[in-house]
This record gives sequence, C-alpha cells and structure tokens, in this order.
Amino acid sequence: MNDYIGQAGIEASMENWLTANITDRQGARIVEVDPQGKVTRELNYIAPQDGNTVKLTINSQYQAAAERYIRDNVNYTRTLQEQRMREPDWLETYKDKIAARDWEEFPIQLATTGVLIVMDLREGNAGNILALAQYPNYDLNAMVQGGDAAIQIVQDERGLLMNYAIQTRAEPGSIFKMCTGLAGLTNGVLTPTETISDGGRFNWFTNVEEDMPKCWTSHPEQHADQTIVQGLTNSCNYFFYTVAGRLYKEFGTEERLYKYAAQMGLTSKTGIDLPGELRSIVGNQTNLYDQDVSLQEQMTSTPILVAASLKKHISNYGASYGITYDDARLDRCIKKLMDMAINTPSSDDWVVNARPIFMTELGMTRNMVMQAALMTDMWNYLNTIKWGGSQEIQMGVGQSITLLTPIAVVRYIGALNNDLVVWNPNIVDSIISPEGEILSQRHPTQFNVLESARPYLTYILQGLAGVVDEAGTAARQFRGWKYKAEEVMVGKTGTSQMTIGKVRIDLENNGWFVSLTPKEKPEIALVSFIPNGFSGSYTVRASKDFIEYYLDERDKVDVNIVLPGGNQLAP
Repeated sequence: MNDYIGQAGIEASMENWLTANITDRQGARIVEVDPQGKVTRELNYIAPQDGNTVKLTINSQYQAAAERYIRDNVNYTRTLQEQRMREPDWLETYKDKIAARDWEEFPIQLATTGVLIVMDLREGNAGNILALAQYPNYDLNAMVQGGDAAIQIVQDERGLLMNYAIQTRAEPGSIFKMCTGLAGLTNGVLTPTETISDGGRFNWFTNVEEDMPKCWTSHPEQHADQTIVQGLTNSCNYFFYTVAGRLYKEFGTEERLYKYAAQMGLTSKTGIDLPGELRSIVGNQTNLYDQDVSLQEQMTSTPILVAASLKKHISNYGASYGITYDDARLDRCIKKLMDMAINTPSSDDWVVNARPIFMTELGMTRNMVMQAALMTDMWNYLNTIKWGGSQEIQMGVGQSITLLTPIAVVRYIGALNNDLVVWNPNIVDSIISPEGEILSQRHPTQFNVLESARPYLTYILQGLAGVVDEAGTAARQFRGWKYKAEEVMVGKTGTSQMTIGKVRIDLENNGWFVSLTPKEKPEIALVSFIPNGFSGSYTVRASKDFIEYYLDERDKVDVNIVLPGGNQLAP
C-alpha cells in the first residue's frame, strides 16, 4: 500500500515495466505455522525481483542544453515584450485596442513557457527523440515530499504538471506553408518555376473588402514574381492563399490540403510513449462542425459559440414579438439550422431552407420568417461553421481552426529529410532486466513515405535556406553568428495571431521556429515553440543556440595523444 506509483511521463506510461510490485515480481514465501501463528518452518521461497530499467533515447547532455536554451529564449522574449510595451510608437499603434479591452478580465498574455524538441534523423536512429525540453519545469522531489513546495507546483498558473510538447496545441502560422506548398506541387496546381505576385487583398472568396485577407507585408511590391522558393523565403501569405485557393477550386470537397497534412502526420497522434498526448487538429468540415456528435464533443469551441449566439439572437427576435421560447425548442431548432447549413451546398439557399425550420420548430409566422432582422444574423452565424474557400485559404497559411502539438510538428518537419520519410517520434530505446538482459528493444517506426514529393523537396529546402540567410524573415537572429546560417541549416518561422478578449495585440502572438541541420544531409530536426512569444523570429534563439552547440560537439574529433616517457619533454 505504500508503494510509489508513476504519476507522470515515462514513470506513468512504463509503470508496469518499472515497478517491482506486481504479482510476477513480488516473490512468495510458503511457511508452516503453529496454532499461535509462529513460523515453524519454511516450505518454499521465491525471491522478489527488482523492476526493470527503461532506457530512453534522450541524450542527457543534449537535454540539459535544450532546457537551458529554451529557458533563455523565453526570458529573452519576455524582456523584449516588456520593453516594447513601453515604447511610444507601440502605445500609439495599439491605443484603440488597449482602450477597448477589459484588462481586469483579460490581462496581457506574455511569454512564460516554452518547448524545444530535438529529433534524430540519422540512419538507423531516425525518429528517436534526443531532447524534449520545456520551461519551466518542476522538481520531482518536491512532489514526492509534498507540503508547500508541492502545492506551489500544482497551483502554478503556467501548468507545470503539463507536458507542453504533447499537451499544448496552437495555430502553426507560417510553418504550415511547407505542407501547403507540397500539396500544391504534388496535386498539379503549382509548378516549381511558376511565379505568383502579391496582389494585395485576396478577393477570391468574398466581395467584402474588409473581409479580404492580405499578406503581412505593407510593401506587396517586394513580393512580386515569386516561385515556391521565394514564396517560402518571403513567407508570403498571398502566395499560399493562391495555392490553397486553387486546391479548393480544383478539388472542392475532396479536401486535398487536409489529406496532404494527414500524410505528413499532422492529423493524428504520434503514439509517443508518454501519457496524455493530444491529437492535432487540421481544418476541414468535420473538425469545424460535425453534425454527428453533440456540441460538447466537437473538436473546437466554435460550434458552441455559434449555437450560443444563435440562441441569443432568436430569443431576442422572439421577444420583440412578445414571444418566449423554451430552451429545449430553441436547442432543437438551432441543431436543425446548423445541420441544414452543412448539408446545403450553396449558402444562397440557407434563408429559404431555414424558414420552414423556424415555422415548424418555433411556430413562427410567415411574416416573422420573411424578415431580414432574423435571417441576416442567422446567415452570418451559420457561415462560421460552414467550411469553404475562405477557411481553406486561412488554413493554407496555418490559421483557421488548425491547432498542432509540438510533437506532431517535429514529426512533420522531420519528414523533410533526404528520404522524405515521416518518422513516428520514439523516446524509449530499450527495456533492460535487473540482470542486464534486453527484454525489449524499441525502434522508431515509419508513419509514411512522401514519394510523390521527391521531385519537389529541393525547392522546399531552398526556400527554407532563404529564411535564415541575410534577407530572410529570421535574418536578424543570425547576425554575428559564428556559422553562416544558410550553409549549415534550413528553417522556417511561424507566427500565429491570438485574439484575447475580442482584441488582437501583436505581443500575444504565438511563436514557432522549425529547423533542420546540417543543411546538405540533415541529422536532427528541431522545433521551438513559445506560446504568446510575440513572433516566430523571436523563437529562433533556442534552436540557434542548440544548433551551435550541436555543430561544435559534432566537429570535435578524438585525437590519440602519446604521452612522453619519464623525464622527457612533450613534443
């Protein structure tokens, strides 16, 4: 009853291998006792056995370095954010949003946590996790001892007991663009030499100018005549809106972009031997709104918010006629409206199809259902849960409802290796008995092989090399570095915008950086992620520092030194 049981991480997932206290290992003693219970002789004895040893793929030196670098990166980013908040130009730019936000209910969200993952890509080891670091971490001894130290860990608002690598999800931003580019190339809607220029507002799927998305740059002329290489280097949203838009127009409900994301391992769990892994979400109709499950079982909160908005809107409309609807009737009506929107190909028919639902479910009169006051807002709310071209192009640049875990991202970026193999991340090397016998030798497994992408990989990697060169989106972070970045690595920044309290402030954006090194034949894949990290470029620091450490250690060679004999000088 006083046995310690693994509660988190490997100690939880491998408990049955580690513990000595299961029936097969507890041993046994059969004895003969007298009427008073005193043992008079021993009839049989089976000695208890120790638990097994679980050997991880983690390199302890790499792990220590990764923990140090992600800690430094989070603190560096936080310092920059706090400085930026005090700058007059920033305060002037955001003065209206600052005034509009309820700061008591929605305090500013700045960088406090981070993740750095390093995965092996070397032949025979590809898929093995070499470092899985997060900041902050917690002291295991404090949790064992209990008391105030343990209470502080449990109550820490940063969620210290979470494994951020497998239990956080966030929009990927521009690190998703490699997936969009490969989907376009392999499905024939883009060629490697074709050029696309930034046209400002992207108007394919809306006629309302303020709803038309545009690229992040205020100088679209700088994104003219881009191939896939320049599109990635410049991280041009307009370029990838175009690619995603073509996929949608060409294949429609076939969901070619979603299916390519699935091939790259972005729609399923990785199966790593750690408890509590969340599944990443990539945008499509089922993940946006699935009519076959309840609101509470939806993949995102969007349907719940839409249902609540519809309920309030319809209730207010009924009240204007002196009518009160009970919750059960409203819920039934709203469910039918939402399902109707999904099953009706054209949104032009929504108003016509909604009228009999209102009349049947809520007893509205013909005059009531003919009013724009009812139908306009209803149409707008339903449009939020109907997957279409507008959502597709946002997914193409890593926005929409797409939410990825860092562990899924390292599987994804690791797929851009020379063989285009998607490796499942593996963290257990072997299980060893107390006598030293290897009971189970674990090997990484292949998730997929991207054979159709092989003709195009070189263009993707050229684009990612441009990201870290002197003109790339990450250039500032590599100035003065001991290595010439574009010669030793490739990488991609990603910034996903956050809206908190209905207000979007740049400081609160999520930051991603993915990379591979060495450039010519990648040996490791890295993912660094800082929630509320301001910008993907500010997330570069941890990966850059680790790559420097890795390359320095890698270039060290063993030298046989012959020591001189007694009373002799060294040569």
